[in-house]
Amino acid sequence: MLLIPLLLFIITANSEDLDDCPTPASNLRDKCIYYNADSVFAKNKCFIIDQLYSTNPNVSRCNHLHGFNGKMANNDAEVLKYLELRNYIKSGETLITRETKGESYTTEARVLCEYSDIFSCEDGYRLHGIHCYKVIRKETYWAEALRTCQQQGTTLAVPHNDKDSQFIASVVSKENILNDNDNSFFWVGMFVKEHKHLKFVDQTTPNYFRWLPIGHKRLLTKAYNTPNTVIAVGSSASNKGNVGQFGYYQVINGNFHRLPFLCQKLANGEYGPIYYPKRD
Repeated sequence: MLLIPLLLFIITANSEDLDDCPTPASNLRDKCIYYNADSVFAKNKCFIIDQLYSTNPNVSRCNHLHGFNGKMANNDAEVLKYLELRNYIKSGETLITRETKGESYTTEARVLCEYSDIFSCEDGYRLHGIHCYKVIRKETYWAEALRTCQQQGTTLAVPHNDKDSQFIASVVSKENILNDNDNSFFWVGMFVKEHKHLKFVDQTTPNYFRWLPIGHKRLLTKAYNTPNTVIAVGSSASNKGNVGQFGYYQVINGNFHRLPFLCQKLANGEYGPIYYPKRD
């Protein structure tokens, strides 16, 4: 039976085959497939073959998809073969790419554009904002969950606003993880230090609180008076008691209960990894 002695965040929450999965939150693949032109999704990018030009590609023409990085594609033999096998281009057809930019053609040629996410995540992670999230289904104590994330170069997820909370809850709810009493709880990176201070494991200042609507003062009182108090998020819309928990905090003893958890790290950006400013 899941008691309430800790702060818990509740979440109900080869050239033949280049069609990888994009960062899920971006919808780049869907936008690519349904774009009204010769477009194909491969290598986590959207390739769009533009109309014929007699070549003046010093001016970028790759502005089809708003909200994504668009540029002339590289002359990638693997991608070109992929396009040919799927009859997007003819065998031996010349396309204007970054390598051929500025050259002169005796006949018109089509421009090959590529689009990618401004932010991206590694396989197994989901993008939200500038962070990548990964669900770990193994149920464990809070301290072990924190160590597991740290060993992977990440940390336990920390929600900083309603959007973060709702996203994390939705990610977990899709995993259909149920704990005791038909609850869906999930460890996050929040804890109470020395029975006095609420802390975030990513070293940021606690700036967002979403307590269960059953009296947050009572929960805080329990949190500050309970050993090993940590926080989890609920991912279920309701439980057997018909109590909505989606995205709300709960108080639990981190040394008493085992729960699944969510790891978080900064996403990769267009110009490389993202970094937080160093704290003084």
